Amino acid sequence: MKSQTLWEELAEQVGPDFARALINKFGGDCMYIPAHDSSSECSSARNLTEILGDRLAAIVCREFRGLRVYVPSPSHAEKKERKVQRDQAILAMKKAGASNRDIIRAHGISIRSVQSIVAQERTS
Repeated sequence: MKSQTLWEELAEQVGPDFARALINKFGGDCMYIPAHDSSSECSSARNLTEILGDRLAAIVCREFRGLRVYVPSPSHAEKKERKVQRDQAILAMKKAGASNRDIIRAHGISIRSVQSIVAQERTS
């Protein structure tokens, strides 16, 4: 099973809407997570509080305090989101009984890609 990056952990913690807001603000750069969520401490804390609100910013600061988290650029994040959606569609097709050939034709990918997606699902 592939381990999550810090960004993936943080995005999972805040949810997709707030993750998108962070990508729009910090995408393609590192975001410093302060040790405390006090907005008077530094601009990083103010930025987090502005985007996430007091409660969620406090949770993020507690979980990721003192770390620099690389935030993917918007185009990278969108590409990854499309891949997740495609993989889910492939798994749904497989579950419904579609053959690998049907999946290959529907999604324009190789047999190895299909096998990899199905195998990854089995191990997670």
